[in-house]
Formats: sequence, C-alpha cells, structure tokens
Amino acid sequence: MKRLLYSIAGILLTGSIQAANTIETGSKITEATVFMTGAELTHTATARLPKGESTLLVNGLCAEADAGSIRIKTGNGALISSFHFLTGKTEKQEEKPALKTAKAELQKLQEQQQELETRIRVNKNLLEMLRKGIEKSTSGGESGIGLADLSKTLDYYKTRSLELETTLQTEQKAQAAVVEKIREAQREMDQLKLKESRQGTLRINLLSRTEGDCNLAISYHISRAGWIPSHDIRVAGTDKPVVISSKAQVHQETGIDWNNIRINLSTTAPNNGRTAPLFNAWFLKPFQPIPLLRSSQVMAQNNFRYNEPENFTGAVQTEETAEEDFGADQYITLTENQMNQTYRIDLPYSIPGNGESQYIELQSKEIPATFNYYCAPKLDPETYLLAEIANWETLNLLSGEAHITFEDTYIGTTYINAANTGSTLSLTLGRDKQVAVKREKITDYSSRRTLGNDVKQEFIYQLTVRNNRNVPVNMVLKEQYPLSSQKEITVELSKETTPPSFNVEELGVVTWEFSLQAGETRTFRLGYSVKYPKSMQLNL
Repeated sequence: MKRLLYSIAGILLTGSIQAANTIETGSKITEATVFMTGAELTHTATARLPKGESTLLVNGLCAEADAGSIRIKTGNGALISSFHFLTGKTEKQEEKPALKTAKAELQKLQEQQQELETRIRVNKNLLEMLRKGIEKSTSGGESGIGLADLSKTLDYYKTRSLELETTLQTEQKAQAAVVEKIREAQREMDQLKLKESRQGTLRINLLSRTEGDCNLAISYHISRAGWIPSHDIRVAGTDKPVVISSKAQVHQETGIDWNNIRINLSTTAPNNGRTAPLFNAWFLKPFQPIPLLRSSQVMAQNNFRYNEPENFTGAVQTEETAEEDFGADQYITLTENQMNQTYRIDLPYSIPGNGESQYIELQSKEIPATFNYYCAPKLDPETYLLAEIANWETLNLLSGEAHITFEDTYIGTTYINAANTGSTLSLTLGRDKQVAVKREKITDYSSRRTLGNDVKQEFIYQLTVRNNRNVPVNMVLKEQYPLSSQKEITVELSKETTPPSFNVEELGVVTWEFSLQAGETRTFRLGYSVKYPKSMQLNL
C-alpha cells in the first residue's frame, strides 16, 4: 500500500515538474533567403532553461511553414530530444498586446455607442411627451385656454423642443462617428486575429546540463513568397553609355511582416519532389506530310544582326565611364555556383506580409553601346533606333521585363532573355520619323513569262532611305526574298539587287549597313525571280 502511494506521489511530482519546466518565448525573423518561388526564413529566440529536461514553446513562426524543412540550432550545450510544430494556439499562449489593446478599444467604443443610443432614445421620448403635453394643454377642455396662457405654453414648447432637437442631432452625429470608429476597430482586430492565426508555435523538448540562457536559430521553408527580376534601362543620348539598373520585386504573403531583416535573393528554387527524367521507348510511326502551298517556310529571327560585316565601321560606340556612382549595390555581394546565383544584401529591408511587392536595387552598371537605325520596310515602314551591347553576358543579367528611358523620355518596356545565346543584346529605343524609308514595287522591271510547262516571275523592289536629321546616322536596312520548299520551285536573286553587306541565305534576308549624312537620300534594290510549274499556284 505504501509503495502504491509513493508511486502515485512520484507520478504527480513528475507531472508538476514537467509542467513547471514548460517555458514560452517569442521569436524574431532575422534573415530570409527568397527564391524565385518560395523562401527560407530564419528566426532567432532566447529562453532561460533550467537544468535537466524542459519543454520550450517558441511562438511567432509562420503557420504555413513546411514542417519537414524545420532545422533548429541551439547554444549553451542544450540538446534537442524532439520537436513538434503546432499551428493552433497553445493553452499557455496568451493574446498579443496589440490584439488586447484592439479589443479594449473596441469594447470602449461599443460602450460609447450604447450610451449614445440610450440618450437618443430618452430625448426622443421627451420630445414625444412634450408634443402630447402641449396638445393636451392647448386643447383647454370645454372652457378653452386664455391667450396669455397659450402664449406662455407655446414659448415653452418652442424653447424646450429646440433644446431637445439640437441635443438629439448632436448625439446622432456622435453616434454615426462612433459607428464608423467601431467598423475601423473591428477591421483592425480582424486583421490582427488573422495575423495571429497565421502564426505557428514550435514545441521543443530539451535537455540542458546547466541552468542558463539558451539561444536558438530556427529555419524553415515557406511557399507563399518569391521575387521577380526587372531592369531599368536609361540612355541619355547616342553619345552616352547605356545605364542598366537591375531590381528585384520581392513579395510574401505569410501574414507576418519581415521588419528590418537581412534579405538574400537566390535564382534557384527547391526541387519540390522533382526527379531527373528517364527515357521511355521511342516507337516510329508512319507520317504523312501536309503539302505546302507556299514557297516560303517560317523561320525564327532571333537577332537584328547575324554577324559583323568586315567593312562597316561607321557605328558610334560610347565609352565606359571610369567613375561609379554610390548606390545600394555597394552593399550587395553576388555569389555563383553551378546551380544558382545568390545576392547577399547587407542592408536591412522590411517586406509586409500582405503580398505587397517591395523593390530592391541589385546593381547599376554603365556599359558602352553601338547605336544604329534599323528598318525592315516589308514588315514595318517605321525606322527604329537600336542600342546594341556587346559582351552583355558579363553583366549577369536575369531574364525579366525592362523599362526603357531615352533622353529623359519613357519609351516603353521590352524583355531581356538571359537564355539568349547571341553575343549582342539589341534594345529598341523607339521610332524616329526623321529617318524615312519608302518601299515600292518597280513594275517596269517586274514581269511574268511562260517557259514550256513552267512560269517564271520576276520581282524588283526599291527601298528609298532619307535622313532628315541634321546629323549623320548609321543605318541597318533589311529586305526579304522567298525560299523554295520544293525542288520544282527555283528562286534566284537577280543582278538588279544592290550588293548587300551580307545575305543570310537560310532565312532569305539581305542586309545593307551604311552611313547616311544629314539630308542625304540613298536607294537600294532587291530583285529575284521565281520559277515554278504552271499547274501550281503560289502566293507571291
């Protein structure tokens, strides 16, 4: 019997010790590594642990944390025996001070509203009683009421009713103002409740050799965050270098604000269960090609320039300035490995937890550029000013939208594709109507002839370029001729064609590159012949 009592007492004592050794502490986000999709958050917390076993409740974590990604580091020789992530409110956890204050303010406003409702009701009743009393007094029964008494009664009614009506109007306005304040307080409290509900708690079972403070670092992955790269491209003039500023548009929807924390931006993303692909068997099947009715094939044109002509040296190339401006990029370190790029930022940033994007400047660089005017009149009669940047891969640009400003005028947006394998990055700076190009078909030289079972058609187009500017310009002019997709069709350039700077035969595109003086006009011709069977119809 005594042993049983001792056992029960021991169990109760152990339970009381465990309950006494349950400690609660808050945590603070100190660092976030943001991926293109998702982020890894790092919290720090401090708690005073007793010697031996204890249970630590760490609050303030994101409720949407991936429990499988949680990592914990402890100091002061404390060992972790187990941990469990909780998304609900613990029994010991109290409401945050901000939520308590909001509730108290809401209760105070509701009491004011009730008091005003009571006053308004009383004043309305008084007005009704006054009206009924006046009606009864002025009726005077059978004998009526004297004029002197009637005058006094009406004066009293007027004075008193005005007082009550004025008081009633004031109280009704105050009531409307309190109702609006109650709505605002309710919205604020709902937001605080939502924010608190989106926070999780980490329960950690620890073993400490000595009593003392223990520092913890807790990291985990979340999915509702990310960043998008973008660029600002500024060109002061064709005699100035191009300034490319890269930015990161960072967002997160965890419900927890990141206040003055260190931000790292990574171009990678967790695999999320993806595995390397494997081949399946590839079985061949008969294929019936669809007959082509046109003599041309659609081929992609990725660059404005295919290769550099040996004899063209007229383009203006700006010089890179030696002095660099002071900016936020002075605090950014870029590290690269085989998998990703990471921008480590040594400035504190705050990112709200409501999904509102914040912009972080990553780098700003000046780079020399070559400026040329470009026109392909078959596609578009307008002439465009291009800035061409060589060796652009050294800028470590990421794929993203780019906003272009030329001579302090916003031009529009373009897209920089970092996966482009070309050695030159071409940027369109806008149209210039002062460099005019006209394309027309020369009917005197175009003809159609029948040769036995075949038809031969000849075409000649003339391109007229005029520089209406008061300064020389460098021009890139392109024209296209069709390609044959069948052996029965023959396409040849005619001798009427102005010798081009180069001809990309696999695309059927000729290019002329030349300098054009102020007020100068030049003409170029493209001629070709198409020979095909009479029974065939072509869209020429």
